[in-house]
Order: sequence, then structure tokens, then C-alpha cells
Amino acid sequence: MPKFLVITAVLVVAPLVFIQCGNGGSAAEMYPALTPKLPDLTGATTISGIVKFEGKIPVRRTIEMGGDAWCKSHQDKEKAQETDLIVSESGGLKDALVLISKGLEAYTFDYEKTPAVMDQVHCMYVPTVLAVRTFQPVEFRTSDTTNHNVNTLNSVHGQGFNKSISGAGSKIDWQFRKPEVNMRVICNIHTWMRGWVHVVDHPYFTLTKEDGSFTLPNVPPGTYEVEVVHHLLGTKRQSVTVAANTPAALNFALTKK
Repeated sequence: MPKFLVITAVLVVAPLVFIQCGNGGSAAEMYPALTPKLPDLTGATTISGIVKFEGKIPVRRTIEMGGDAWCKSHQDKEKAQETDLIVSESGGLKDALVLISKGLEAYTFDYEKTPAVMDQVHCMYVPTVLAVRTFQPVEFRTSDTTNHNVNTLNSVHGQGFNKSISGAGSKIDWQFRKPEVNMRVICNIHTWMRGWVHVVDHPYFTLTKEDGSFTLPNVPPGTYEVEVVHHLLGTKRQSVTVAANTPAALNFALTKK
């Protein structure tokens, strides 16, 4: 009588942190192997300046939320104003992305693993604009008890998604894996809800403040191209040479196309 050898396989599964990846599927949080090559920061300094809006300062109107009883009853009218274009009384442009677009090619930077957050608060995206690193975890949260969804399907690199979210404290975990600017975030349920996400593959970027000011810290000496990007006003670039221990200044002006 033939004898059969019974082999018992033991499968050991290591714990994984699951996150939604850029192609819309469920996958373990990904950080491809890399060897950081960081710049020498001896003599590093800052690039700072102002981004201004050229033209008549637009009036921000209060958003009409009458189509949703929950949103209207929780509306913060001081904050629930149009967010497409925010300009200070002095002409400073808020929420423009400023980044070094050329001059860092010789370097490789380690991943940023601290999650960035975009929340839904009283039926508004907070913050309106989010700038993150490639592969950085992003949490799309809701603080509202009404139903929302998060839609970033306009991604030009196919790393968007469209998912429902409801219940205060709920979140969608995501990871954008390719550089991309002006990725629009909308809620299909509440059409006034709009935000934007920028994804950058290095740490030398920032968003302008209320007065249009910006500062890029720890910039090593060298020659760079600095770019300013706004979701409605387009892109402008300037070249700057940074000398050791000498702060550099750049100012930009954007206008409607």
C-alpha cells in the first residue's frame, strides 16, 4: 500500500500597514529602497519673498450651502467663503506653491513618513491646499457627521480616487507616488467643496501665507530655478544664485490669464 508524505506548511505573515496606493487599490504602504544623497548644508541659507496678485483684488463671497440642511446649520460664515483665489488687502496671494524646480538633481532625499492631513470641517476642505512629498502618507479626514466623498480623479498620472467618507473621525489613507501639481479635490455631494493637492519629490517647497510671503530654509549654495504655481493663475519661474550664508530674495507677480 503506497504511503503518502503529508507536508504541513506554516505561513508566517508579518504585520503590514495598509494604505490606499496611487492606482486606487489596497496595498501595503510602499517606500522603494533608496540611498539618500543629501546636500552639504555648510553655508546654507534661505530664499524668501512675496507672491502678489496683479489686478483688482477679488471679493470673496460667502458660499451658499442652502442645498444641504446639515451644512447650512453648521456653516461658519466667517470661514465659508470662496477659496479659489485668496488675496490680501495688500495684494499678497495665499496658498501658492513655491518650490525649487531645478538645481537639486544631484541629490536624493529620504522619505517623509509623517502623515499630511486634509480635513472636512463644516462642509469645507481644511486646509484648502495641501503640499506633500511623494510617497508621504496622506489622510483625508472628516470632522462632519454628514456624508461626503473625496474625489481626486483629475490626476494626470492616474493616481487619483473617488471614495465616500462619513462619520466624524473617519478617514481615507492614501499615498501619491508621482510628482504632480494642481490635483483638484472635490466632493461630488457638495459642489462648493474644493481643494488642491501638490506632490513634490524633494523637501524644498512651501505654500505662501496670508500676505503672500514665503521662505525656503536650509538652501545650500548654488544656482536654482524657483517656481511658483497657483491652481488658477498658472506658473512662473525665476533663476537665483544663492551664495553661502547670504539670504536670497525673490518676488513674483501672478495675474489672471
